[in-house]
Amino acid sequence: MDWQPNFSPGLKLIVEFPSIFNNKFNSFFRGFKQNQYIIIDHPTQNNLLVQLDEGMVGMVRYIDTGRACGFMSEVQGFAKRPYPLVFLKYPESIESSNLRKEDRYPVRLDAAFSSQKGSEPGSERFTGEILNLSKNGCLLSSPNPFSIKNTLYLIVPFPEHDVAVDIECEVKNCQKTSDTYHIGLIFSDSLQAVHSTVAAYLEKLKSLRVRA
Repeated sequence: MDWQPNFSPGLKLIVEFPSIFNNKFNSFFRGFKQNQYIIIDHPTQNNLLVQLDEGMVGMVRYIDTGRACGFMSEVQGFAKRPYPLVFLKYPESIESSNLRKEDRYPVRLDAAFSSQKGSEPGSERFTGEILNLSKNGCLLSSPNPFSIKNTLYLIVPFPEHDVAVDIECEVKNCQKTSDTYHIGLIFSDSLQAVHSTVAAYLEKLKSLRVRA
């Protein structure tokens, strides 16, 4: 599957304006209109809005599903109420490079997970959906946020397997989208049976030529 640019509301970005001293500022995508404009939060510095002017050119950088992305843009206008926003020109092109060492495959797998092993008394279980999968990790859609480096125990009923696979994972990143959280997980489980099950499922996806 070919990569497509993502401007989902809530996706974190860094915007740089060469004409401003200390020119790197954090912001978030808030919306867009195809081929016309992108809306971001007005960057702040020391709790004050950064002074921007129409026509100012800057570089926008962000991470999207394992890819480092960047594009040049131009300030088109502003909105002050109800929240300070900046309108940027829709990019003519976007540069991107893959940060991952392993191929990831788009999937839609229901999953249950907990911050404790399921057998431990008082462990609270959540439900979510796996959006993509590699042999070493996955992207999980969750209604709840989790801190980086936290351990999660993921239970996945892989298709054509009679028993759900229980995988110990480490949270590598957590990003809020419009209505959920996208959690990047690395499999820390060393059990051969777990890796064999994941690898077998990925081989099936590979044979179908499905790839993120």
